[in-house]
Amino acid sequence: LCHLESGRWLIVTGPQTQVHLPDIVEATAVELGLTDEVSVHDRLTESVLLSVQGPRVAEYLEAVVGTTIPSAIPEGEAHELLLGGYRALVAHTSQIAEDGYWFVLSPEIGEHFWENSVSAGLLPAGLAAHDVLRIEAGVLEAPYETPTPATPISAGLESLLQGADKESIGAFAMSLESPSSRVIKIIKLTESGLAKRGDRVYSGGEDIGACVNAGYSAQLEASIALAYLEPSLVRVEIEVGEALVTGDVLDLPLLRVPSERVP
Repeated sequence: LCHLESGRWLIVTGPQTQVHLPDIVEATAVELGLTDEVSVHDRLTESVLLSVQGPRVAEYLEAVVGTTIPSAIPEGEAHELLLGGYRALVAHTSQIAEDGYWFVLSPEIGEHFWENSVSAGLLPAGLAAHDVLRIEAGVLEAPYETPTPATPISAGLESLLQGADKESIGAFAMSLESPSSRVIKIIKLTESGLAKRGDRVYSGGEDIGACVNAGYSAQLEASIALAYLEPSLVRVEIEVGEALVTGDVLDLPLLRVPSERVP
């Protein structure tokens, strides 16, 4: 979520949210009588989003976009500016516990940006690699990893409630919530096998739920999965294919080892 200026926000979503969010916003605007004041513009078909992340990201970006842009955008802010003569949005943000920038560009400028980045020594990485780093950092993607009946409390997102209007609908609903019997956890597989989203989770032979996401962690050198589990569990089994594979239950976020990797 990037604040551009008074009354303007950029929301970067996953594929499921992208389909439903405009309808939700427009329906809410109708309900509140704000149809003349609230509008939603989908930039997916006219923009590309490139994420550049890593401990030396600003240094590498200077070779791509010059020395001004990385230092001009404070962490947590997003600015609209001209890049190559075209309007671009640059956000100083990260989901993987490293320094990072997002670039929302036209497809033509995005292609040149990509080529120049690779030439400058930045390493291409796919969305699956980014997802695993995001999971390790304890950053969840809603609603993909927060399915009903998950709440901010069970998902470890209590910080979202800090500073909220105590009379708002969301804050009131959370005040009525009883302590959750389940919280989001990482499962590290201790045997060979690669878990995937939807795989069933067992404890003591009982089916207790399903993985909401999964991947391979280079940091742990093992397959990992996300699931909502009872806090007392320390070991479970995941049904991978036709086999039950044992996994250790770990807290989020994982402790990160200082990295010397290039971004």
